[in-house]
Amino acid sequence: MKLKKTLILALTLVMLCGLFTSAPVLAKEPTPTALADENAGYIAPRYSYIIRASLSVIPSSSKTNYSLIVSCISDINSISGTLTLYKQDSSGNYEKKSSKNVRCSGSYMNTDSSFSSYGSGNYLLVFDGNVTGNNISESITISAKNSY
Repeated sequence: MKLKKTLILALTLVMLCGLFTSAPVLAKEPTPTALADENAGYIAPRYSYIIRASLSVIPSSSKTNYSLIVSCISDINSISGTLTLYKQDSSGNYEKKSSKNVRCSGSYMNTDSSFSSYGSGNYLLVFDGNVTGNNISESITISAKNSY
């Protein structure tokens, strides 16, 4: 009986000591400010004003189609920028083939169009733009790759 009481008292003391002591805590490394998958052409931005942005490029023998979506908070009243198409040359460098300016009023841009085709190979499309509102502005650069 005395052994049982001693064991209960010892376990109680161990548990109480655990309540009043601190143990080191290991923190996880911070995540990057933006998660990107360039091959899919989608970025989940951590911007102040941009909610979502996606870009895709689909080259073919007749033309190079693209789709650009930029969605912002309602305080944004203009989205503009330049789409630049590059094609990889035989030495592995991307050579600029064409570019066009795109612009819309409001906080949402959804544009689908095409560039000329420059033959089979690897293509890179880059959108470099800005979103603006009353006394606010933010820049964005996203890219997409594809080949045929």
